[in-house]
Amino acid sequence: MPTITSERYQVAEAALRHTMDEYLSSPSEREAYSTYVLDGGEFTSQLVTAFSGYKPRVVANIQFAFAANGVATNKANGEVVELWKVENVVIHGDHATANVQAYQCSQGMEYWTVHLHKLNGKWVFESKTLDIVS
Repeated sequence: MPTITSERYQVAEAALRHTMDEYLSSPSEREAYSTYVLDGGEFTSQLVTAFSGYKPRVVANIQFAFAANGVATNKANGEVVELWKVENVVIHGDHATANVQAYQCSQGMEYWTVHLHKLNGKWVFESKTLDIVS
C-alpha cells in the first residue's frame, strides 16, 4: 500500500505533467523558454527527474533574475525561463487536488487548481480551474 507521501507525490506529478503537457502542445511555448525552473516543494528533485527529457528542460538548481521588463531570466546566461510551482496537494479518498502555477513575467502568471481522481491505481487528470491569471 502506498504511503501518504508517495500518494502526494503521484498527485503532484500527475497535476504538473498534465499542465506542462498542455502548455507544451504549443510550438511557440517550447521555443519561448530555454528552461522551466521548478519548485515542487518536498518533491522537487523527484519531479525534476520525472521530467527529464522535456523541452524546455526542467531544472530546480539555477539562479534566476528578473529583467527590467519583468521577464525571468537565467542569471548565468540571460536566457528566458519560466517559473513553475506545484503545491497544496490534498487527497480525499480517490479524489485529489493540487495547485500549479506558471510564471512567465511580472504581467504573465497563471494559477490553477487541478482536480484528479484515482483510476486503476493511478492518479489521472479530471479537470482544472483557473484561479488567477494576470
